Amino acid sequence: MTAKSFEVFADQLSAPCTPEDLAFETTETVSSVEGTVGQDRALAALEFGLEIVSRGYNLFVAGVPGSGRSTTAFSHVQRQAQRQPTPDDWCYVHNFQDPYRPRSLRIASGSGPALAKDMDGLIDRAKRDLPQAFDSEAYQQQRQRITGEFERQRAALFEALEHQANALGFAIQLGPAGIMTIPMVEGKPLTPDEFQALPQEERHAMRERGETLNEPMMDTMRQVHEAEHHTAEQLQELDRQTALFAVGHLVDDLIAKYGQYPEVATYLEAVRDDMVQHLERFRGEAQQQALFPGGPPAPMDDPFGLYRINVLVSHDGASGAPVVCERNPTYYNLVGRVDYRPAFGTMSTDFRMIKAGALHRATTSSLKPTTCC
Repeated sequence: MTAKSFEVFADQLSAPCTPEDLAFETTETVSSVEGTVGQDRALAALEFGLEIVSRGYNLFVAGVPGSGRSTTAFSHVQRQAQRQPTPDDWCYVHNFQDPYRPRSLRIASGSGPALAKDMDGLIDRAKRDLPQAFDSEAYQQQRQRITGEFERQRAALFEALEHQANALGFAIQLGPAGIMTIPMVEGKPLTPDEFQALPQEERHAMRERGETLNEPMMDTMRQVHEAEHHTAEQLQELDRQTALFAVGHLVDDLIAKYGQYPEVATYLEAVRDDMVQHLERFRGEAQQQALFPGGPPAPMDDPFGLYRINVLVSHDGASGAPVVCERNPTYYNLVGRVDYRPAFGTMSTDFRMIKAGALHRATTSSLKPTTCC
């Protein structure tokens, strides 16, 4: 079989296009081309893969550089995500029952930053209102009334004991070790040397009379301790009521605002109780104490950090399911990390140091990631 040759002329090697051949005056009236041209099978496979909602299915897109594979995949994922609901926000907060296991709060999309801002405002108000409440004249009067009543009870108990001791020829004296009895002769207390100079029979009689005071002294000390304990309880309750009056309504306002989230309401109640129980933080007495017993030291610049909110993931202003493009899918970039801070020669951390990864940011309400890498 012999090959045939054909002659091709130069004017046949080009396809001339003149303005008269075009159906428009300017390109402004021409619609732009959307999507990918000439990849029908690939686009059909992409759409089919995105419609699969079962776990364990993924898409792998391959192609030569510059073919538009990443742009095409990203645009299709975005269109699919727009048809899905916007996921909730996730926050980490301090766990007052178990500080080493922070609590997670799920709240409506975009509400995480608002909650964090409200908590910052609560802290600022508490830092201002609580010291003012405890410096008020009404609080000082109540405290003086309670302590004054204890001093009167204490003085009455020791006065009764002193009369009983005087009748037996003794004076009483309060010392670091408790109540001491001092023998007296003709109304004057005796020194140890003067007591030893007395006749033996008189010393013996004094010792016997002094032993009869042991039980009244013990009973007096018991009553004084009971009065001290009761006074401490009264002062503690006064502090509690004063603190609740100062900040209780602030927390109640937040509970009313976020009442549709039971976990948030429970957390706010725990915040209120902890503020009342640890008033020293607001009085400047706990600047160097730990955030919680047995926990890492509190940052010197923020002893109120345990009341703040760590907004792990927020979708404020977003519409539809999240689409995350992670160009460097390392372990920490995918699953997040926990940072540390130097404190007093050691490294410490808390719930505020938890950082989100791409999987956190891409998780939908149905807990199905829609990450596009």
